[in-house]
Amino acid sequence: MLASAAVSGALVLQANDTVEVLTVVRDIPAGAVIGQEDLAIADLGGTGVSAIPASAAAQVIGQTATTNISRGTLLAAPMLARDPVPADGELAVGLALKSGAMPVDELTAGSTVRVFRVPSGSGNQETTAAAVQDPIMVDQAQVLSVQPDETSGQWLVTLVVDAEYAAELAQGAATNTISLAILPVGS
Repeated sequence: MLASAAVSGALVLQANDTVEVLTVVRDIPAGAVIGQEDLAIADLGGTGVSAIPASAAAQVIGQTATTNISRGTLLAAPMLARDPVPADGELAVGLALKSGAMPVDELTAGSTVRVFRVPSGSGNQETTAAAVQDPIMVDQAQVLSVQPDETSGQWLVTLVVDAEYAAELAQGAATNTISLAILPVGS
């Protein structure tokens, strides 16, 4: 129990303190399992900085990255999960979305989003009716990754959703009949 408290807790430094904390030595994609070879120890000093202490390395190994973690980043508890991502009953669904279908500047790996049905640009009566009658396709989904696609001008977004929504979500992205909205932190 103390071990998990060490990982979920964070160090908050005082002005003259220096402590050893965990950092990563390579880029780690969301969904990857953290290994010993991914970790390094850094001396940290300053005020108001939070990170996982180096003494918790054994508890961090084997956890899953919940977001993309860049080389040199100090590890913090929200970046990790004990369970694999996606978990049993979930799927990671890749989507290519137009920039108008999501809040581009605010959407990041780790964000929680709601997926809405929107009418197709062609005025298809079927998609318009579905968007009006039942506008929410997925109440909550986790963003695993987001990056621009330079060749198409679209955004490549990977969402973790309950498996039952995966096919409809992929179809909605292919027909440009979905839109993402970011939910408040903790939703």
